[in-house]
Amino acid sequence: MKQIVIAAVLVLSTILITGCRGKKEHQLSRYFSNTQVASPGDSSDLAGLPEQFRYPGAEVRCAGQNEEPHLNSGHYLLATRDGLATVKAFYQQALVTMGADFGGSYSDEMVTFDATSEDANQGILCALVPQDTGTLIIIINWAKH
Repeated sequence: MKQIVIAAVLVLSTILITGCRGKKEHQLSRYFSNTQVASPGDSSDLAGLPEQFRYPGAEVRCAGQNEEPHLNSGHYLLATRDGLATVKAFYQQALVTMGADFGGSYSDEMVTFDATSEDANQGILCALVPQDTGTLIIIINWAKH
């Protein structure tokens, strides 16, 4: 579990540092050998994200998937014009639907959620960041296989 959290933090940091622009595939491939990175606006790249975590009408700013021998993971940067409270309520309900215990931290500047399934075979980290024009949604999900 500790390795998954460390990998998730690396992916999240990479997304935020690169801004999902420019040479993103090259930059991410330095960290993960099997990473596929999408172009902004390509909603087809949400295929690896469970349906209940796809925020309705959100714009895909960046999406990528990493496949390793025993673990698949995905990272997603979405943007919506909806306010933080609306987006937070959506993701709280999505986590209940997942059927996992979840934790989180809440402030006016950022909301974070993390959850792991009861069998510890899948999990998700989600950060919601309010912007002047709506909310940024950062999601990292993983599943063992």
